[in-house]
Amino acid sequence: MACKEEGGKGKPILSLPDDAKKLLSCMLSMTVKCCARCMLGMVKVRDPLIYALSQEEIASSIADSLDEEGRDRCMAETSALACRKGDCCVCMGLLQSDQGEISSQVKEALTTAGYDVDSPCTFMLSLSAPSSIFIRQYLYYYKALEGSGGALGVSCEQKWIELKEVYRLTYGRRIQQVLSWTIDQSSTDSCAGRVKVTMEYRHEESAGMKEVLLEGKSVKRTMRERRERGQRKGNLVEIENIIAVHNVLHGMTPAALLSKFSWPPAAISKEPELTVKVERESVYIGGCYCKYSRKVSQSPWNEAHGELQDSVQTLILKEIAPLYQPEETKFMGSGREDVDVRMLGEGRPFFIEFVNCKRLPIFPHSLDPSPQGRPVDFNFEKIQELVNLSTDLVQVSNLRPVGRDYVDSIKSSGETKRKTYRALVWTSAPLPPSKLDVLNQMQELAVFQNTPIRVLHRRSLAERKRTVYRMSAERVNDRFFLLDLETEAGTYIKEFVHGDLGRTRPSVGGLLCCEADILQLDVVGVEL
Repeated sequence: MACKEEGGKGKPILSLPDDAKKLLSCMLSMTVKCCARCMLGMVKVRDPLIYALSQEEIASSIADSLDEEGRDRCMAETSALACRKGDCCVCMGLLQSDQGEISSQVKEALTTAGYDVDSPCTFMLSLSAPSSIFIRQYLYYYKALEGSGGALGVSCEQKWIELKEVYRLTYGRRIQQVLSWTIDQSSTDSCAGRVKVTMEYRHEESAGMKEVLLEGKSVKRTMRERRERGQRKGNLVEIENIIAVHNVLHGMTPAALLSKFSWPPAAISKEPELTVKVERESVYIGGCYCKYSRKVSQSPWNEAHGELQDSVQTLILKEIAPLYQPEETKFMGSGREDVDVRMLGEGRPFFIEFVNCKRLPIFPHSLDPSPQGRPVDFNFEKIQELVNLSTDLVQVSNLRPVGRDYVDSIKSSGETKRKTYRALVWTSAPLPPSKLDVLNQMQELAVFQNTPIRVLHRRSLAERKRTVYRMSAERVNDRFFLLDLETEAGTYIKEFVHGDLGRTRPSVGGLLCCEADILQLDVVGVEL
């Protein structure tokens, strides 16, 4: 249904088809009170300009769209629209609140939770309403349709705008203005740091309607909350079984539904209670890191491993995390190197997930390299520079915002991609230059590795088949040589060299018919 602006006054007026006008006229003649915004939703009006008007202004616009008899009904003191806050038999006051008051509650909830409300952002407005409101919507619509002479049909099909959309049309525009944020109701998570604002209403007084409808079916269902740091799984909690309510409503004939409940619904003595919940969707940044120290691990050690040392994760997050102020951070690389192994070349790809961060240092946090609105004096190059100036143990490159595709590729690449290494190898027997040709001529070598003894305490015992794609050995002297090798991800390089007491077959030592061991190992390339 369209809305137009009248003349120079800028007042939106309704343009309704005849069947909608007929339904509206019937609603106006009913003895029960119904607020103007519920009526607009029933006749599928979607223009936020008219929802932004006061109750009286909407009533005036509705009156202007009707014939003379309809206008008289609309403006009469006994009109169904003469509805005080909380008197609406459908929404019980949800759509009658002051828009400025609702917006202030949202801003207060964000401020209390520690969000930076002065910085630009996108948000999604979500509604959790009492199930009794949905039952009342069905009852009211079918009573009005019955009164207008319309056919009820054989199934309860929802032919009006969903309550969550009417709620967003009513309050979303004002919340945008108060916060100076942009509303984004897209169903997909863009990884751009959108804040989810959930308006949660509860009303115990009318909860009995749900029990009558479900007739012994469970009125609650369990769901798992987001896990807290240190938990393996989130806690199980009971929530209202709104899905069962909708399923029953959709599957019941109008006649059966109307026979279940008395009309009009019982008046309420107290409006639904509102709780505003806010949480930001995860934000991801990615890049590559090089590690130049043989005393730095990728992730922090816990106290059980002895003295706590710097790690790649802590050195990078020390500079970046304060900019985002996250509730939790998750760091993941495309595989990992041992603490005594350097990461050279172009670096190892990684990503950081910031969970429910309280601010975005750069907006839009977009995959677009130069989106409109991004401050020119602070960018990801600056953040990268902060990290690189803070330490010479780790250096970061190509730091940028990333999306789900990149995150998924990092998670899967640890066991599916190729890695390139350079090792300094010692042998127990002197090796003539020709002996190394055995390694240089090897191609596509299948290697079978039992779980190494050094990681057996944290990895299950299993035999793993891996491929060494190529090797290149360069003699240093009789007992030392440099070994370059390209392998399948997941290959234990140290064990491939020394054999791990026969647990890796074949091994470099076995191929050279002597003992061999790695003195130094570097990762020089990681495929993504």
